[in-house]
Amino acid sequence: MTNSYMITCCSTADLPASYLTERGIPYSCFHFRMNGMEYDDDLGKSISIENFYENIRQGAMPTTSQVNPEQYEAMFEPILKEGKDIIHMTLSSGISGTYNSAVIARDEMLERYPDRRIAVIDSCCASAGYGLLVDTAWEKMQAGADYEELVSWIEENKKRVHHWFFTSDLTHLRRGGRISASAAFFGNMLNICPLMNVNVEGKLIPRDKYRGKKRVIREMVERMKEHYHQKWFPEEGAEYPVRVFIKKDVVTVGIDTTGESLHKRGYRPQSGKAPISETLAAALVLLTPWRRDRILVDPFCGSGTFVIEAAMMAADMAPGMNREFIAENWDNLIPRKTWYEAVTEAQDRIRNNITTDIQGYDIDEDVIRIARKNAVQAGVDHLIHFQRRPVKELRHPRPYGFIITNPPYGERLEEKEALPEIYRDFGDSFRGLKDWSAYMITSYEDAEKWFGRKADKNRKIYNGMIKTYFYQFMGPKPPRKKGKDE
Repeated sequence: MTNSYMITCCSTADLPASYLTERGIPYSCFHFRMNGMEYDDDLGKSISIENFYENIRQGAMPTTSQVNPEQYEAMFEPILKEGKDIIHMTLSSGISGTYNSAVIARDEMLERYPDRRIAVIDSCCASAGYGLLVDTAWEKMQAGADYEELVSWIEENKKRVHHWFFTSDLTHLRRGGRISASAAFFGNMLNICPLMNVNVEGKLIPRDKYRGKKRVIREMVERMKEHYHQKWFPEEGAEYPVRVFIKKDVVTVGIDTTGESLHKRGYRPQSGKAPISETLAAALVLLTPWRRDRILVDPFCGSGTFVIEAAMMAADMAPGMNREFIAENWDNLIPRKTWYEAVTEAQDRIRNNITTDIQGYDIDEDVIRIARKNAVQAGVDHLIHFQRRPVKELRHPRPYGFIITNPPYGERLEEKEALPEIYRDFGDSFRGLKDWSAYMITSYEDAEKWFGRKADKNRKIYNGMIKTYFYQFMGPKPPRKKGKDE
């Protein structure tokens, strides 16, 4: 959508650079001085966010300076030259003087461009609240709000944004001269968390002190409940699951875009008693040299996961075609159109007219029936042949085929007494297949012994909570075809 005006803001809106760039929101950078060097607050470009906070942890004390009128003029003028008006939202005037700088720049620009409009709005907001106001204004612009309408809406609603802050470390308040050294020392020792908010005048005001993060968070919720006359805040709208991963002293925080586990492709509503996950099966197939023009057999196919994943690869079918992603509901971040385009592209790539030799066997007729249903659900039933057949009857007339399988472990299904015979029959059948390769994942410690051959390679892989090995028995490569490799 093309608009006759643009929204601009400052780097203090607590929005990532990628967010602002993708939405075409120009921003003016504050500045800070740290360890004797000058930096632009350019959202991680001059100095990475990680290095910034690492410097602070090591004792650095950054000092900030606001955007000057000349910088605002440099940001405003290209927009005005383009023939567009400007709605600029500044950091609260109760915290910074940047609003006055923007007003000076506005007056100068309007003398040069008298036919244009520049609205400089004191957001009376800070941090994430400032970012929320910018984000909401942008959404309203995209929805078709005209210039005067949006300016009026921002002015009417900016003081309705609630900003509540707390800190669990008083060190930086001491450094900034807000509290004494003794208050910081005893406060940290007693786990004191001051509760602060930005009031309707846009000023940061200390409100109270609480012991512990849980207590102060609970108090923040209580204050919002009181303001909105709510006894309970219902959980509604889209979900944004946060995932935290800790490895030694490194903590990684991410947003889960998948929702339900990624391994659930959507084609396996039914499964056997001990199915391998779809993602693990796909990864194991990719660890082999198998390609769509080669034979593939799974003699312990169960619900068909290995052969279905292989058939999807052969048909160039995206693994998430039949499932939903939680991020599909994030209309504020990812337009619906993007999902539709991705699905259309994936559908266009599918090759339904290929010929494959992919087979799945199992001794349980009920399980074979489930595998067939799953293949239909995945849209690859025409590429796979399923049959009830014991492993001792595994045969194939053509050489250079592949076996990729997940035989019984004895952990969940078979009694350990039955395993030697199963693996011996498997090994006997494999030796009858000329120039074939076999790949099996199992936790059975005597697998190689009863299979009758030591693996050429193996990898330790956890299947769920079970430690397994991916044994690789490699056959010879087929003869090279004229003009290209097999």
